[in-house]
Amino acid sequence: MLRLPTIRSQFGDLAEAATRDQMSYLGFLAELLWPSAATVTGAARNVGSKPRP
Repeated sequence: MLRLPTIRSQFGDLAEAATRDQMSYLGFLAELLWPSAATVTGAARNVGSKPRP
């Protein structure tokens, strides 16, 4: 199962803002996915930076 807590928590607010601001679909997707991508990228960096014994 794919779990996307960042997207799930922000979807409603971003959808309302996109409608209100007449945002394009691509703009809406960018706003929706950017925080999630940053979270995943940051987590991947942390995994690779752990010192090895």
